[in-house]
Formats: sequence, C-alpha cells, structure tokens
Amino acid sequence: MIPSPTPTTVYVTRTKTKNPKSSTSTPTSTAASDIQCPGINGTTFTPSITSNSTETVETKSFLLLCGLDYGKGEATDIGNVKVMSLNECAEACAKKKKCTGAGWGVLAGDKGPEHKCWMKTDLTRSHNATGEWGFAKLIE
Repeated sequence: MIPSPTPTTVYVTRTKTKNPKSSTSTPTSTAASDIQCPGINGTTFTPSITSNSTETVETKSFLLLCGLDYGKGEATDIGNVKVMSLNECAEACAKKKKCTGAGWGVLAGDKGPEHKCWMKTDLTRSHNATGEWGFAKLIE
C-alpha cells in the first residue's frame, strides 16, 4: 500500500493571449513538471483557468491519486491529449466539458516526454494500476 503524504495544494494561474493557440502558466508553488507519482499521492491540484482579462472563469480542484485508474466499464472515455505531467492532464480535464477525471502515465511503447492524458466522465469504480500511473479525480 502506498503511504498517503501530507496534503499539498498547488495553484496554477493560466492567462490566455490574443492568439488562441498559445497561453502561459505561472505556478505559484511547486512547478507542475516537477511533481510525479508516487510523491503526489493524496494531494490536491487546482488549475485556475482565466479569460484574457485575467478574470477567473472557472475553478475546479482535483484529488491526485497514484496507483489507480478507471478503465473500460469503470468510466467513459471522452478524449485524450498528450501532455508532460499529471497536473497538465488535470488542466486539460478542467477545460473539457463533462470531464470528471483523467489518467496519465507512461504506457508500453510511449516515446518522448509527452504521454497521453485519458479524460473521462461517469466514474464508477477504480482498479489498481502501477504506482507511477496517476489519476486526477474532480472534487465535486
């Protein structure tokens, strides 16, 4: 069993530019790319999505869990994107309509620094995964 660390909250502020294909993130705590499983197990991540006026449009918090996933029959896949970390995966989920959780980690055959973030909805039950696999579950 993976021990639960002391909960930590990480806030990221995202500001959109006039070019809709680019944006910037400014971490206010530990950098997103530095946080990986199993060290983040049990922590909370709150990406702050902002409009071009820097006014927050929505705030969603995610419980970051290591060593578990929601697969076929346990949730509904609603899309995937390649990202660098579980925090970036949670950010993608926060922007995706109806996303209530997302799994991220290295799968057999993965190459490069980016890995698929599997966004999901209708979470029912989870199953054990490798200790390096992470799942960001929306806190409702």
